[in-house]
Amino acid sequence: PIIDFEFIRNIENINSKKQYFLFCGSAGYFDIIEFIIEAFLKSDSIENKFHLKLVISGSPYQLRNIDNILKNIKKSKNIEVLNNLSYKDLISKYKSSFALLIPLTEGVQDLARFPFKISEYTASKRPIITSASGPISEYFFDGENALIAQPNDVIDYSEKMNFLINNKEAADEIGQKGYFLGKEKFNYKSYSQQLKKFLKN
Repeated sequence: PIIDFEFIRNIENINSKKQYFLFCGSAGYFDIIEFIIEAFLKSDSIENKFHLKLVISGSPYQLRNIDNILKNIKKSKNIEVLNNLSYKDLISKYKSSFALLIPLTEGVQDLARFPFKISEYTASKRPIITSASGPISEYFFDGENALIAQPNDVIDYSEKMNFLINNKEAADEIGQKGYFLGKEKFNYKSYSQQLKKFLKN
């Protein structure tokens, strides 16, 4: 998946007073959302005054399911569900986050795809926490340009969150390296000359 890095670069980064992890996805990924909430609660996030923002799209019924999960969590005040954001507001939330979350599974769908969302995440310059599933390991290396947990391992995922909490300079560096990777591999301008050459032929 390729995107316009220049467009994302020009979207304003609105600094947040709260440090937060962010996940963006469909309410249809209910198991993934539960996984993220569990990893967040098992991590040292709340003790260190970190928050979790879930940017969720879906039907009213699906969103009610997410609300029902949060009602049963004592510390849910640290977790916020957002929806109906404009694209610019969404990208601004990415760029203002502490880190971006996209856990993957060992299911057929995740093994066979490369999430478009990761391309957007790299353009935000924030560190990504994902999983060693499918083609992810062809581009990302744990502790270098992303944090990569074992699929379906909530403890390992929460430890990756803890690593960033306790190593904020490393978090910024990992985010920058992820950005450089994305700009090379996922930016449409990286392929403009090849496309021109192809079209001429």
